Amino acid sequence: MKTRIKGLLILCTILCMGFILSACGGVSNTENATTKRTVLNESIDIKDIDWNVDTRIIDGEKCLSFNYTNKSKFDVIEVDMKFTQKVGLSKKKLKVLKSMVNTGYNLEDIYIVGYNSKLAEPGETVEDSMCNFNNTSGYFPNKIKQFEIMEPNEIRIKFIGSDGLIHSCGYDYTNNEYLKSNDTEKAITWIDNEYSKMVPKPDAKVIQDTAMIEDGKTFHFEILGADTDTFNTYIKECKKKGFTKNLKEYERSWSGENSEKYKLSIEYWNKYEKMNCDLTKIE
Repeated sequence: MKTRIKGLLILCTILCMGFILSACGGVSNTENATTKRTVLNESIDIKDIDWNVDTRIIDGEKCLSFNYTNKSKFDVIEVDMKFTQKVGLSKKKLKVLKSMVNTGYNLEDIYIVGYNSKLAEPGETVEDSMCNFNNTSGYFPNKIKQFEIMEPNEIRIKFIGSDGLIHSCGYDYTNNEYLKSNDTEKAITWIDNEYSKMVPKPDAKVIQDTAMIEDGKTFHFEILGADTDTFNTYIKECKKKGFTKNLKEYERSWSGENSEKYKLSIEYWNKYEKMNCDLTKIE
């Protein structure tokens, strides 16, 4: 009898220990799952992108500019917004799009894209980014009346999350639905090789499209969120690295060679706040 009771006690003890271990494991898994879910679901409320469209002169051209203020807690690197025609527009209303008559598009199919790829830190306003018709690089709206017949259709946002990676999210205005993505990409893509050791690594939040191109003869990289001061400061750092020969210095471009017969070329795109850099071996 005592043996039987002792056996039952041992069994109960084992079961209790198993339950406790299981419970502990459950807490740990829950915490891990919560952490993972928090990262994956990190997003931006569309109300935190305070956008507007107005008429401006950009690069000497009258156009519509897509501007926004970043009211989120994240660095935003890109906002892409599509505006489609309001329902039930009369032919008279559509006449404001007459500049697109001979472009091959039906007037009823015309829409406007507001795109701004300037890096906006929390609280920062970025401006002077040209809108376009139908996601083209050749047709641009230039009258506010052309925009007034449109309404928001979709917005897509890229931002740097708390994990240092670039995340994407958006909103579908037609279906009143948030668009979330678990896809991420590195904010800084830098290659360590004999070429990259010759140039100063940029002190930037976003360095993209880093690659060896032209059959491995050119080291290419792009710096995002670069203002004029960033451009001029980086040139000074390049000179310290030895690129002081055959200098060609302009307002938005620069090139120089070093004693080892390498040429560094930098092109600054003011309207995108982006620097394109190429280091090439001189043949």
